Amino acid sequence: MKKITFWYTVITFVAIFLYEGMQDSIIAPFFPIQAKLKHNASETFIGITMAGVDIGDLLVNLIFFKFSVSDHPQKMYIIVFGVISGLAVIAFGVTDCITNQLIYEILQLTLRVISGIGAGVNFCVGVVFVSAMADSDNTKATLVTSIFTFYYTGVSIAPFFGTILFDFLGYTNILVLIGFLSIIPSLGLLPVPSQAQETSKNDLNTPSENSALKIFKSFNVLVVTYCQLAIYSLWGFIDASLALLLYNQFNMDQSSIGYVFSTGTLLALLSSFLSVYINSKSLYMMNYVISMSTQIIVLTIMSLSVFFHKLYGVFFAYCLHSFARSMTSGSNILYIKDLIDLEFRKCPGEYSMWIATATSNIFSIIGRMVGLFYFGGLLIEQFGIFVVINVLLVLFVLAVIGQYFVLCKNYVKYKKEKF
Repeated sequence: MKKITFWYTVITFVAIFLYEGMQDSIIAPFFPIQAKLKHNASETFIGITMAGVDIGDLLVNLIFFKFSVSDHPQKMYIIVFGVISGLAVIAFGVTDCITNQLIYEILQLTLRVISGIGAGVNFCVGVVFVSAMADSDNTKATLVTSIFTFYYTGVSIAPFFGTILFDFLGYTNILVLIGFLSIIPSLGLLPVPSQAQETSKNDLNTPSENSALKIFKSFNVLVVTYCQLAIYSLWGFIDASLALLLYNQFNMDQSSIGYVFSTGTLLALLSSFLSVYINSKSLYMMNYVISMSTQIIVLTIMSLSVFFHKLYGVFFAYCLHSFARSMTSGSNILYIKDLIDLEFRKCPGEYSMWIATATSNIFSIIGRMVGLFYFGGLLIEQFGIFVVINVLLVLFVLAVIGQYFVLCKNYVKYKKEKF
C-alpha cells in the first residue's frame, strides 16, 4: 500500500470510529427525556431502547465469531453497514414525530438495534482491516489502539457538543446531522484498495475446523475473557449506580454529579491516548494486567468510602477507575490475539485478529449488560451498594490472580515470540 493511500485510509478509519462513538452516545442526554415528556414512554422501554445498540452489536459479533469472513472484500462490509448505521440514526431522529405510541416504540427500538448492527460490523471488520495494513506488530498495536481511542473520543465529546447544539438545532436535527456526517467517511473508503485475506479453515494452524469455540479449551483465553466480563461488569455497575449513590448518600445535585462524570470522562480520554503509546511498544500484556490490578484499588477505596461516607474517596475511586479502564482500550484485543497465536501457533492471515475482536466484543457487551441490570439493579435492590462493591472486589481479586498466573506462565514464550 502506497504511503499516501495508507495515511488516507488511517484518517478515514479515525473518522469512522469517531462518528461511531458519537452515534452511540449522542442520544444519552436527550432521548430519555424526549421519550418521557413527548411520548410518555416507560422507563422499561427507554432502558431497552438505550441497550438496543448493545443487542445489535452482540448479534453481529456472535455471527462473526462463528463465521470468519476475513477472506472476503472487507471494505464493502464497512461501506454498506456504515451507510445503514448512519441512515438508522437519521431515521431514529425523524421518527420522533410519530404520534402512534406502539408504532413509535417499535420503530425506535428496531432502528437502535440496526444502528448497533452497523456499529458491530464496523468494529469487527474495521479492526481487522486496519490490522492487516500494518507491516509490524508495533505498527499493528498502534493502529488498533488508535482507532479505539478515537471511538472513545467520540463517545466523550458527543454529549458535550450535543448539549451546545440542542438549543440551535433541536433533538431531531442533531441526530440527522450526526447520521449524515457518519455516512461520509464510510463512503470515503470507496477508493481504498480491498484487502482479501486468505484464511483457510482447513489449515492445521487454525484453532478449529468448524468454528472458533476450541479456543475456550485454552485456560489462558478463559482467564482473559473472564477478566473482560469483570471489567465491563464494573463499568456497567458504576454507570448504573454512581449517580444515585452521589445523589442519595452525599446529597449532590444533578449539576455537581455531571461535573463528576465529566472529570472521569476527561481522564479516560487522556489515558486512552497514553495507551496508544504503551501498546505501540508491544507492552499491552503488561498494560492490561496492571490496569486490571488497579481496579482492586478502586473497589477497595470505594468500599471504604461508602462505609465511612467519604465523598472525596468515591470521587477519587471513580477517577482512578475511568483512567485505568480506558488504558485497556485496544490492548484487550491485542492480548487475546497473542494468546491465541501462542496457543495454536501463528494463525494464517488475520484469523486470530477476527476471533480476538469478536471474543473481546462479545464478553465486553455481556459484561456491561450484567453490570447494568444485575449488579447495578437487582443486587443493589436486594443487598445494597456496599455488599455489591465487595462482591465485585472478590471477582476482581480472582481475575487478577488468574491474570498474573497467565502472565508468569507465558512470559518466556511470549517474550521469545515478540522480541
